Amino acid sequence: MKNSKFVNEGGIQGAGTGFVDTKSPDWQAFLSVIKQHSENRSREERTDTKLKEIRFRMGAYLRDAESKLPVDMPSLLNEAIGALGVKKKEFAIYIGIEESNLSAMLKGNRRINPEFALKLEQIFTISATLWLSVQIKNELETLRYTRFKHSPALSRNELVAKISGNKSANPIKSKKHEPTRKAAGQ
Repeated sequence: MKNSKFVNEGGIQGAGTGFVDTKSPDWQAFLSVIKQHSENRSREERTDTKLKEIRFRMGAYLRDAESKLPVDMPSLLNEAIGALGVKKKEFAIYIGIEESNLSAMLKGNRRINPEFALKLEQIFTISATLWLSVQIKNELETLRYTRFKHSPALSRNELVAKISGNKSANPIKSKKHEPTRKAAGQ
């Protein structure tokens, strides 16, 4: 039996490249086990799992260079607060911000600043750097799509060629290092 191979034809294990029959008895039994396991978990374990899932989505978004659609930061923040099972007003009071400021962030009308990101890090164990990085990637992708889509392309080679070509014809003079001369009597 040393050389025997385990073949799982039509089963639920594998690389995820095949088709899974979600109506099969095997699949239903699998779902039942997952549901039972989930029901037996404590509230803290469920909260930790939800926060890990949010962290994973944020990290996956940052790692995916092809992802151009922004991750909705207000939704992520709402989900994280919801995972705790606290009211938004209570959350705002606890972390020491105005409820209106939290509301503005949850509506996407206010950015997450570094200080707030550090508070989120402490509560959700999702690093401040991750919160801010997702926000910055969102802003860059939005700018890339809205502002720079129709702007002329910029090129380092073109810039260097223009500067090199203009040096002999029209040198750029800088007044930065010229001495300041004062008129007599000043």
